Amino acid sequence: MSQFVVHFTDDPRVFAEILATGYLQASGPYGFSWARKVPQVADRHHSVCFSEVPLNNVERLVRRHGNYGIGFTKDFIRSNQGARVWYVDQGSVQARRLNEHLKDLVSRGDFNHPMWELTPLIDLVMPGRYEWDWEREWRIRGALRFKLSDIAFTITPEGIDEVAEPTFFVSPEMDFTVIASPRPLADYMEKLVQEFFQTFEDPVNSLPVDGGEYVWIVEQHETEDAVDLLFPELEESILRQLVDYLNSESYVWVSSADVASIWE
Repeated sequence: MSQFVVHFTDDPRVFAEILATGYLQASGPYGFSWARKVPQVADRHHSVCFSEVPLNNVERLVRRHGNYGIGFTKDFIRSNQGARVWYVDQGSVQARRLNEHLKDLVSRGDFNHPMWELTPLIDLVMPGRYEWDWEREWRIRGALRFKLSDIAFTITPEGIDEVAEPTFFVSPEMDFTVIASPRPLADYMEKLVQEFFQTFEDPVNSLPVDGGEYVWIVEQHETEDAVDLLFPELEESILRQLVDYLNSESYVWVSSADVASIWE
């Protein structure tokens, strides 16, 4: 149907944070009927969900799951142990056999059986009432870490776009400009810069100077260390671009709180 799968959200802030951190958090539990809620294995059923619906029909998923989507190739999902969901009709022979097998495992207290690795990828559907097979869902058990370069495209209310690597540059009119696609990511990155400048400051005009050298009466932070301290979860390329931009301002920084403490 498609060589891509898409993860959706309806919150642009969540969408931007996912892109900036390169992290999709697992939710759920998902999987086969009652089995996904068995306490001893429920945590193994938390997953990240995707759909491989063709892009020309993507508006059906947008209406159901949200206006913001992150697309990956199926090969990338497979490389992270993801797979398509298996749909089993309620009341079918297959569903009855699964129920019997899983109930036997529970009665024997066998929660290390390989079957529990498969149940997160099996969904029970009710023909004529609750059928989700048209979504062609895929899942990855647990969370997913990725780089921006792993993304095939993004979906926003403005359309479908490739992800441009964020770029910071200084302009005469503004202190900085952020070029990034999509727009929520650009807004998110702008907030990162603002938060940094609210937390750290250039030693110039902050520290006394003796013989042309700063008197380091507070701790100094190199740019990368300061960024990592403030934003430890940033995706690698976002981190690199942010550090490069801040280095154009200064290579070392001091905490605004530390500077304020000098005068207390």
